Amino acid sequence: MSSIDYQEARKEIIKMFANDGERKIVFWYDPAKNFMDEITADNFDCCHVLICDKNEFSVKKTIEHDQPHEHFLVYIPKDKPVDTENWLLDIQMYSQEYYADTVALAMRRLGLSNPDLRRVIEHHAKFFDSESRVKKLKSFVEVNDHTNGDDLRTGMLCVLSKAASRSIESVLTELVFELRHQEKFAEIEKYGLKDFLWNEICRFYDYDGHLKLDVLIRKFFFTALLEQKADLGALPSFYDQYTMTGQGRMDAKFFVEKIKLDDRYTALQAKIAEGLKIEGLLTARDIACVQEADVFECIDIHIIKTIAESLKNGSLDYDTFLRIVNGRMNSLWFSKHKNEYCFITSYISFLQLLEKPLPKKLTIADYIRNYTQDYYKIDYHYRHICAYYKAMEHPMEEFDCLVDKADSMYQDKFLNEIGMEYSDALRQQKEWRFAGQPMTCDFYKSLQQKNYKKCFVIISDGLRYEIGQELYDRVKVDATLKGSVEISCAVSPLPSDTRFGMAALLPHKAISYNDGAVFADGLPTNGVQARNAVLNARHDSYAAIDYETINGMSRAELRSYMADKSIVYVYHNVIDNAGEHLENKVFDVVDEALDEILLLVRKLYNTLQISNYYVTADHGFLYRRKPVHESSKYSHVMSMHPTEASKRYVLTNDDSFSIPYTIEFPLAVDEKGYRVVCPYGYDLFKTPGGGLQYIHGGASLQETIVPVIRLSELHAIKNKDAISSVGVRLKSITRKITNRSFSLDFEQIEKVEGQKKPAVCETYIIDEEGNKVSGTYQFTAASTSDDAVTRITSVRFTLMNIQFDRNKRYFLILRDIDSPTDYIEREQFIIDILAFKVL
Repeated sequence: MSSIDYQEARKEIIKMFANDGERKIVFWYDPAKNFMDEITADNFDCCHVLICDKNEFSVKKTIEHDQPHEHFLVYIPKDKPVDTENWLLDIQMYSQEYYADTVALAMRRLGLSNPDLRRVIEHHAKFFDSESRVKKLKSFVEVNDHTNGDDLRTGMLCVLSKAASRSIESVLTELVFELRHQEKFAEIEKYGLKDFLWNEICRFYDYDGHLKLDVLIRKFFFTALLEQKADLGALPSFYDQYTMTGQGRMDAKFFVEKIKLDDRYTALQAKIAEGLKIEGLLTARDIACVQEADVFECIDIHIIKTIAESLKNGSLDYDTFLRIVNGRMNSLWFSKHKNEYCFITSYISFLQLLEKPLPKKLTIADYIRNYTQDYYKIDYHYRHICAYYKAMEHPMEEFDCLVDKADSMYQDKFLNEIGMEYSDALRQQKEWRFAGQPMTCDFYKSLQQKNYKKCFVIISDGLRYEIGQELYDRVKVDATLKGSVEISCAVSPLPSDTRFGMAALLPHKAISYNDGAVFADGLPTNGVQARNAVLNARHDSYAAIDYETINGMSRAELRSYMADKSIVYVYHNVIDNAGEHLENKVFDVVDEALDEILLLVRKLYNTLQISNYYVTADHGFLYRRKPVHESSKYSHVMSMHPTEASKRYVLTNDDSFSIPYTIEFPLAVDEKGYRVVCPYGYDLFKTPGGGLQYIHGGASLQETIVPVIRLSELHAIKNKDAISSVGVRLKSITRKITNRSFSLDFEQIEKVEGQKKPAVCETYIIDEEGNKVSGTYQFTAASTSDDAVTRITSVRFTLMNIQFDRNKRYFLILRDIDSPTDYIEREQFIIDILAFKVL
């Protein structure tokens, strides 16, 4: 493919041979032989081409004797000789000459005549030998005689580096992201722009180090680390070569802060960290010295590993660890290592709860009250410990130890103790009904008393109380479900399985049991269709439907379905389904279950404007990450031929059936004589089949205490009661900036609780025209502490490398990213920096 210069020359030559009736001969001297290959391979319709290279006689004969009336282009790949040595001088006397050096062609093509720009183009002539490069150049800089030569060179750098904008910063960004291959840098060197590039970098960043990209970027990164309040103390002499001084420190930090948002940053920082030996540097240093730094991912890994190892070794410095982890929420790497960080916070909360002694010899009512107010949190944190650990792609060895330790403590310090104590209390009870405690068998009666015009009851199979609490917490801060939400508890039937639990929630006067099936007022209750029949028998506006069916309905289908309905039971089965088929995934699917329930309530509310909902469960469950040991199982149960046998209960109507160290209750059905026998505490009956991690059916708190969440008046919420983010304000008093790097403190003025949710904030500085003059920084205000001192976040700002005017106004902007069009604060500042560079 011929060059853009040759194509331009060809067009001009064709114009010279335009038909005006006269014979034309054109001489073209090209001593640099720039166009030798193109013209040798070309054909011109307007003339004949003769290559004159030591064959002057032949050329002269062809022109004057052989073809005396034809047009000729005589291409001579050498300098024009003096007249006394020019064999073709006589022909040239009546001919024309064409001059086509590449610089002249480029100048003519760009419409330039400025001699200063000619020198630029002459120095970088090869750059202009491409139409695509020239076209791209014009997108960066307006090319005319008034264009500054340095601007033109900067535009050329942007083209070759594929920069996003015309700036040395943008050029350098692209170059540092290809440190390994440096193909773009090779292009810059090829077209003669390397020296200009380094001159601009040194000027822009006050850089005076080695003119090598890998050295420069290491200095930038290490300086940025030091500027993030990294108190690394005395450094080995190795780091002297990578430590910047003066104004360049701020420039380096600002550059790194900007490129951190690029997807390519992860790979780059890992390479730089390796070259700078950052992991080794951190090894002997306390994690507090880098708690605000996030230039390198290995900092987060170091913090995580150090805390995990300390906890493994029995450290009790919980407050320090939690403070550091909470501070890492603003780290660039928090989301990538969220499972590790959240594991740590859950583990510490788990330990703190287990430190409190469990009261003994309480009444059943006391145990239920304590569980729903406090004990459930142990189950909650244990679930999260297991879930976060399982979600880790490559867990550190320390986490292997910690999760095993959590398993042991959960069993020994919680389940064993509370299980035995609660079983002791239950042994004093003659019936499975407790004075003053709501029972799920009374749920429908309570619902009927509300006299709702329309209401949905979502029954999620296996949604135990602690998961219900998490759902309740999510509803409280949900942006759509702005209404009244309450949570209470109810005790499910014994055995705590689906058959009896689902039947208890239906309208009924009596529950009966026959051959493994459970009936409500004589009607079967197994499956959604059977439950629909039970509800419809009570009232023709009552109905039952499964989650998949109702969630799959369109708006029109939903409205049609609900036209003649008043109470609808919706059956949802994610948790129990996982427990029955893939029990090791029970904790994994909890988030899915909660998301589905919230999604359905939002959909129903938005489509139907129905304001009243209940979310409850048929039973709870017990889950242990490790299967139960043989020693915790009762043997020989099956040899006694019970009516039903499960890991957690036995049904029998045999009066002689007796197993020592168990608790038993009459089965709450019409048929007399049936008894439910459960193992003490959290032990198991040895029966065929699986189910050694996810179990239910027994009499424990986790299996029988279910949540009852009531959402109402979604349409009647008052603004003062709406869920809103916690308040955040600028705490720092100063309103004058005298350095390009400075810190400001922001205060979370109220803790996260009730109707107050966390706020994710962003902050930056703008000028009078609204242009950003600093980086953009995010932080999360999510503290639940009563101590105002712990709710302060320090943000370090870096101003851009521009000139500031002390007589102009600048503004700090603080926003909640959930409401990006509104200011939290817009505070005026004065920027009075004595030393600056004019760029």
